[in-house]
Amino acid sequence: MISNAVTWEDTLASALLDDPEIPLILEATRQPRPPIPAPPGNGHEMWARLRDRAAGVADLGIEEAAEVDGMFTATLRIEPYTSAAIVEHGRFRGWRWLATMEQRWVKPSDWREEKDLFAQRYYVVEVRDVGDRQALALPPVGFGDLRMWKAEVDPVLAPSALGRSQPLVGVDR
Repeated sequence: MISNAVTWEDTLASALLDDPEIPLILEATRQPRPPIPAPPGNGHEMWARLRDRAAGVADLGIEEAAEVDGMFTATLRIEPYTSAAIVEHGRFRGWRWLATMEQRWVKPSDWREEKDLFAQRYYVVEVRDVGDRQALALPPVGFGDLRMWKAEVDPVLAPSALGRSQPLVGVDR
């Protein structure tokens, strides 16, 4: 039994908050953000271009775009894997960034709107056949349970697994 709960909570809080070990461990593993554009904010001209591209208007800066229920998805460009950013410092110096995903919350242009909007930007290496336009308006990552990504694969089927365009990176749900 604790005789003085306030003193005990203060001592616990000090132990948890004043120990720099955990923040220093996290900071030591942090990598600087790669030099890629941030997701577009409200009023950015990219939204008008995406809307036009989803309606079928050609745009050299957007490979593919679609609009479903007011949500835009698009592939801005396709590049070879060698264009993936390289980690410049630290333990993983020289490694390539296989994927980044950023989410930006955006206030709606009409202040009466109650829902905030958000933009996501992916920069991902994926398996893609040359000229394959399928799924360019879908996120370039797989979504699911991490345990499924670790499941055993039938060795007979494994060689053909990379025989078609597909994500190489997954987001655990």
